[in-house]
Amino acid sequence: MIQSSCLVRNISIFDLNTDSGAFVQEMSGSVKEHTSGTQKELSRTMDFGMPIGAGIAFGLGALGAGIAMSRIGAAGAGTVAEKPELFGYMLILLAIPETLAIFGFVIAAMILIM
Repeated sequence: MIQSSCLVRNISIFDLNTDSGAFVQEMSGSVKEHTSGTQKELSRTMDFGMPIGAGIAFGLGALGAGIAMSRIGAAGAGTVAEKPELFGYMLILLAIPETLAIFGFVIAAMILIM
């Protein structure tokens, strides 16, 4: 649609002005308009893709942390039942996978901000 309107405008200007300089200036203007239209379409695509990428980064990070914590928690419950003095170590081991979800959140924030 953008190309056809620019082409019609250029032909009508060319019919009115026989000066080749005016035609070249008009052609360069239409190319700039067409380029800006393409850039607008690209910016819409990037605006649509950025939240999806941020959601995937955060979602997969949280999913990985949840899977790791479920396995560590199950093993930790058995360990603490047998040796209660290892509760501190199990608490630390449960906190480590949570950093994966935090990293996913940071990456998602960086994608959306930048």
